[in-house]
Amino acid sequence: MQTANSKQQTANSKQLFKLAPLTIALSLALTACGGGGGSGGDAPPTSFSATTSGAAAKGILSDATVTAVELNANQTPKATLATATTNAAGTYALTIPASYTGQPIKITVTSTANTQMKCDVVANCGTRSDDIVDTADSTIVNFGEWYKPGAGAVEMNALIAPVTSGATLSTNVTPFTHMAASRAFESPTLDATAINNANSEVNNLLGFNVLNTQPIDITAITADATPQQIAYAALSAAIGALATKDTTSGVPDLKGAIEALATQFADGQISAADLGAIATQTTSTFNQVGKSDESGVLSTLNDKVTSAGNGGNINPEPSPIANVNASDKAKAFVSEFRTYATSLDAAINKAVAGSFVTQVEAASALLESFDSYDNPLEALNVAKEQSYELFDQYCAGLEALQTGTAVVNFTDNDQSQFQSGSVTYTYSCNDETGVYTDKAVFKDARVGQQLVNVTIESDEEGNLDESGTQTTYSSSEVYRLDSKVVGTINSVSDSSETSLTTKFTINDGSALSGTYVYEEDTSNDTYTSSSEDKYKDVNTLNVTYEFTKADQTVPIVFTGEMAATQFSRDIDSSTENSYSYSGQSYLESLSLDGSAVYGAENVTLKASLSMPNSAEFRTVGATETATNYLQASASLGLTVDINDLKDVKVNLSAQRTSLTDAKAQLNLQQGARSLLVDFNAKLTNEVTTESNAYNQLIGLTLEEPTSTVTVTNLEGVKMVFVPNLANLAGAGTLATVTIDGVKAATVERTKDDLIKTSYVDGTFEIF
Repeated sequence: MQTANSKQQTANSKQLFKLAPLTIALSLALTACGGGGGSGGDAPPTSFSATTSGAAAKGILSDATVTAVELNANQTPKATLATATTNAAGTYALTIPASYTGQPIKITVTSTANTQMKCDVVANCGTRSDDIVDTADSTIVNFGEWYKPGAGAVEMNALIAPVTSGATLSTNVTPFTHMAASRAFESPTLDATAINNANSEVNNLLGFNVLNTQPIDITAITADATPQQIAYAALSAAIGALATKDTTSGVPDLKGAIEALATQFADGQISAADLGAIATQTTSTFNQVGKSDESGVLSTLNDKVTSAGNGGNINPEPSPIANVNASDKAKAFVSEFRTYATSLDAAINKAVAGSFVTQVEAASALLESFDSYDNPLEALNVAKEQSYELFDQYCAGLEALQTGTAVVNFTDNDQSQFQSGSVTYTYSCNDETGVYTDKAVFKDARVGQQLVNVTIESDEEGNLDESGTQTTYSSSEVYRLDSKVVGTINSVSDSSETSLTTKFTINDGSALSGTYVYEEDTSNDTYTSSSEDKYKDVNTLNVTYEFTKADQTVPIVFTGEMAATQFSRDIDSSTENSYSYSGQSYLESLSLDGSAVYGAENVTLKASLSMPNSAEFRTVGATETATNYLQASASLGLTVDINDLKDVKVNLSAQRTSLTDAKAQLNLQQGARSLLVDFNAKLTNEVTTESNAYNQLIGLTLEEPTSTVTVTNLEGVKMVFVPNLANLAGAGTLATVTIDGVKAATVERTKDDLIKTSYVDGTFEIF
């Protein structure tokens, strides 16, 4: 049974940090006003100089050959400009020489006999036939292992339009840049128009810039990897997963898969079936690495597949500004930026109905509700633990078959965490076959400020093997499988500990629990857990969750799917039918997929919280260090109406990158229009009264940006604000707009407190 003091411990569902939509939106709104024109500008450079760099990724490619070739309009080679070799991280750098004459450039990555590639195929990359020592000491190349694909087994291109002097290009080479290059090669004349249109089509298909976004090693994701980088790597991994496998070795035909993708898109279209297959395999890769898509890329692809329907095609169009000059691209970017910023500014400062901020805050509040003193998931875990205890009491004996019904009434004096109410438990348990069925019906069972009325019905299997006497077990494993959960968990009206009033209805749900293993001590007929004293539960629930914050009169109602992975209890020590639990829950992940209604506003919602190493910080007195801290990431995806902008997809994401730092992104999409905002921020910690480092991180909060805020669009136009923009006072430069590293415009605040944007073509605008 549970220890007496566990009743006093009310666990919080942990939120890793609170997203900061107002901070990001206000940063956007700083340049939102007016318009005008004039003259001015910068002198052109007098000599040619340019560089390009990036990653080669279909799985990270190390020691691969990279070649830059200038092409004629008829696609024949004009000259080899430079060569390089990728390093261990799969990256390269090339200098475009002064001999370059201004024609299109093809960057080609080719594997050699010495090239190593990181296997990013979830199943595996087949039987090893190279001289690399297998890290798993097997003949199979598993996910995350290096192997040699062979000379010419991987070949990918990327095409870049004629390069401007002074450019610092980012040219990543992947199956999707190869896809765009093949599309451009279909044009009878290979020129800037053909290349820009082809690259733009693929950018619009995927929702990010395939040349400028650098994919990372999906098998070893670092804390500073952005959601788009992770999504890009997962998409590239999907191509390997879909490749035809050698019938003998199981090695994927990567070159064939890459070419098949290119051929499919040669006419600028891709079938819904093929894109759906890529999305499915991308999901498998995310699952393999324990990540959810925080970029919104996967959701966008699935939406396109659904819209196209069975047998349909997706036909992305190039951006209207794909082929305009640098100044016009910059002007279109600034106009697009102002459109979003003006709308956000109105939402913030004018409280317009249907505002972006209200909707984001409502959705964020939903996540924050799991950071309350007392919440439904915790109450559900207490009910599950109580059902486990009843199972151990009535079904863990060694008799052949036990059936029956038991009623337990809870009081404030017993050792259950429930303070009142009851549970009716019916069971049919056969220890000889290891098959058990049971049902626990909770009625008005109160824990903390929650009233539980749920039914937990389970089919369990195990191998409780008899050894010696009836009081001993020998290496017994118990599997908790297939628990079905329905019912309601509501907060009681006399709540003084929480600022929330909640109504949580589980329409349908399952609770899959992990495995715990016991070892026998024959000297005293006891058994203890042989694992890490942690018990993992996975809840998958279809719910309606209504809650009202103390400062609100209108409830926020979420309807949809909820999934949570938690370490729900510690097994300290046990004797037969008697257990000691900590009563503390540690959230590893939480995801929501459905819709949130706030008054007249209804938004689609995808959200996730992830803390993969949370179990390390569950011990009282545990502390974080600069090298070992709670890993945390969060995302919030919405489809909203922002004033006059309809059907805008909003994805907010943040990742903790160190003990004191975090990285955040805001991605706004509407059709082919897309803006991505990146910034770094410091973290503050709202320390709780508990000495557990894990609990101290409940209130981890993003502060104002501490470095430059960068805004980019799908065409690679970039606006970089000065550091600590929110603290800038008086006249001065606010931001610089660049294209491939070349300045296209400067944004500044004048002495009259106006915003002036000066373009390199000599024109300017006053806002």
